[in-house]
Amino acid sequence: MHPRKSKEIQSILLKKGFTLEPKHKHHEFYYFVVNGKISSVYTYFSHSKKDYDNFLLSQIKKQLSFDNTSEFEDFLNCPFTETDYLEMLKRKNIINI
Repeated sequence: MHPRKSKEIQSILLKKGFTLEPKHKHHEFYYFVVNGKISSVYTYFSHSKKDYDNFLLSQIKKQLSFDNTSEFEDFLNCPFTETDYLEMLKRKNIINI
């Protein structure tokens, strides 16, 4: 994985069904929304961190339940859509609708 700007990742999350939960003071939490309801799937960003290296990207990958780097990269680069992501979470029984 190549390093990415935190704002770039946050923008991608918002386009793919995540919402910013502003109740937290020290971090910005992004939750995946399904049918208008906040799910248990989330990741968070530090206010002070501008660039995310491989280690931090790996943490986000785990939080978002991706098993492999290739799928996570596709999610960030856009071939992996919000619908694809929801289907993946359903297959893994992380989200049940």
